[in-house]
Amino acid sequence: MKHIFYEVKPGDVYNYLTVLDIRSVVRGVKSPRYEVQLLCRCSYCGSEKWYPKYSVVHGKTKSCGCGLSKTRHGEWHTRLYGIWSGIKRRCYVKTFKGYKHYGGRGITMCEEWRKDYLNFRKWALENGYNEKLTIDRIDVNGNYCPENCRWATYLTQQNNRRNNHTVTYKGQTKTLSEWERIFNLHHGSIAARLRTGMTFEEAIMTPIGKRGAKPQLYEAFGKKQTMQEWADEIGISKQVLFRKYHWSGDDLEKALTKPKHMCYADWCSQKPSMKVIHVERSL
Repeated sequence: MKHIFYEVKPGDVYNYLTVLDIRSVVRGVKSPRYEVQLLCRCSYCGSEKWYPKYSVVHGKTKSCGCGLSKTRHGEWHTRLYGIWSGIKRRCYVKTFKGYKHYGGRGITMCEEWRKDYLNFRKWALENGYNEKLTIDRIDVNGNYCPENCRWATYLTQQNNRRNNHTVTYKGQTKTLSEWERIFNLHHGSIAARLRTGMTFEEAIMTPIGKRGAKPQLYEAFGKKQTMQEWADEIGISKQVLFRKYHWSGDDLEKALTKPKHMCYADWCSQKPSMKVIHVERSL
């Protein structure tokens, strides 16, 4: 491997460090080696410290550690800065868990915001940002840019998702959650009622506590009954019959004709030759 020698002299500037002095020190005990170190001054906070030459020259050490982001705007720890960096992660970092929903679909961040946090901060403060709002894209398939972004409540953002179930009723199109708030229904009640076969109007007009749902019927031996009626007919609980039904591969006739599971004592009672022996252990 070819080693490149970098000539360094006092006054040279590497990133945010200015070289003041150079020295050579011995590192290690069993296998001593010489290491060239540079005394550098940080151009932001003015602190002076010795650094390995290779680390400074190759750009592994760029400052004393005070951080460029803190000295530029001092907001690296704020919520707004976290929102800005979060947008960049989901748009450009392929290892980020949400990348497939953003960058993977071609969604990007405008150059004005991506290159400078202060531009994003200026737009946010001029467009109503506060600690209770989140950033929301008006067009869920559009990019993060001033023309397509707004500050909205969490509820507004949830109503602006791609996977929302919307229903048009009397000329108004709203999500199921919005209809539930309008008609004072519990969360998820409309979807649950629709799954039972009710129409949308029946689902929103049925009062809470009065399900009005059509019972599900199961067919076997040429007739249809509810699972509770089948369970009463053969003398077992509804829960046990449901388990038999699923274990039988959703074959109700097989579940109805399958004998009950007997415990060991019941099995012994039907076999006169068998005796149940109770053994007492001595401690």
